[in-house]
Amino acid sequence: MDYNLSHIAGTPYIHIGTSPFSVDELNIFDLMIASEEEVYVPRVKESSRSITLSKALDFTTEFGKSLYDNYYNIVRQLDDGSDIFDNYPYEKEDYKVVNVGYIHEELRCSPPGEDYEIHKDSTNKLLTCLIYLEPEVSNGTFFHESKDDLPGIEHQWKRGTGYIFKSGRGSFHSYKNTTDNLRWVYMANLYQKPPIHN
Repeated sequence: MDYNLSHIAGTPYIHIGTSPFSVDELNIFDLMIASEEEVYVPRVKESSRSITLSKALDFTTEFGKSLYDNYYNIVRQLDDGSDIFDNYPYEKEDYKVVNVGYIHEELRCSPPGEDYEIHKDSTNKLLTCLIYLEPEVSNGTFFHESKDDLPGIEHQWKRGTGYIFKSGRGSFHSYKNTTDNLRWVYMANLYQKPPIHN
């Protein structure tokens, strides 16, 4: 896997430059997306839809398992002093050690016209990973210096690429879909404990 540490709008992140999925996994994703698009009906108030791939420690992808197994080393790489994270998996002054107990993988679909506001991830999310899937051309994720930093800096959309980041004092981000196509991404979140809505 192609990992490079970068910074965008003050947020340290690991850029994923090549698809982390096997051909078989991508074929399964394609079938799931095609199946959803076949029965897709726009809603009056449209928002993202998700297809859950795994819950708890039931891994669906080898990549998800790798994120879980390498959490400690990934955070070490992200912890370059440019941000202060909400928690750490190792001893750090004034922070208690927090380890992963739960992973959630999903395919997420954003409909045309969706504009998700600037936000930070909850402190229960220990790591976020997103990989762009479909279509060929769409909007990437925007990172922001603050809640009021518009338009932000776009992490460019390119199929099969993406990023990993950790919630901290920075890490403000948003996304939108200005195309006429459904915007599909793979998203994995590592948690200390299951989120309340699941």
